[in-house]
Amino acid sequence: MAIDMRQALGKPFFEDFPTPIPQDLVGKSAHLPDATLKSIEPPKLTSEYPKDIQKSSNTANPVDLSSFGSTTKTPLGYIVMGRSGDKSSN
Repeated sequence: MAIDMRQALGKPFFEDFPTPIPQDLVGKSAHLPDATLKSIEPPKLTSEYPKDIQKSSNTANPVDLSSFGSTTKTPLGYIVMGRSGDKSSN
């Protein structure tokens, strides 16, 4: 039995496949407090950025780890309580 009862029951799930599509193919609208529905047009001016705009995260001048003395490989979570992703209540 799970500690949290919200996790004990099966839940529906979905898979998300992000895909770029033209904005004019996606309908956008706002539901206003007075129960009216306002249609929102796509922006008239957009920009497309180059795919290589993100800079590399590699170190410019890497240092050999042995220069710090002896080391031990261990999961990051043993040192900084890290975990993979946000599990929230699921």
